[in-house]
Amino acid sequence: LSRANQYLAGRRAETGAEDFAVFLPQTDAVQAQAFATNLENRLLACGAAEGEAFTIRAGIAVYPVAGRTVAELVRAAAGECIA
Repeated sequence: LSRANQYLAGRRAETGAEDFAVFLPQTDAVQAQAFATNLENRLLACGAAEGEAFTIRAGIAVYPVAGRTVAELVRAAAGECIA
């Protein structure tokens, strides 16, 4: 997994038309939540400045609790958005 961590560091992956995933290796749930909140605030501020209105939903999945593969982690985070 350390090779996967090196590959995924700072990367994002589009998972749908308007969906994307951000991988944060060496990050716990508290740090991931802080990152998600910061990102949400920045995106909403950009949207407001452009006169856009939209909704943001974020799900967090922490390795290895929520999954052991990238696919499992993405599914877990997406499932958290629905719950």
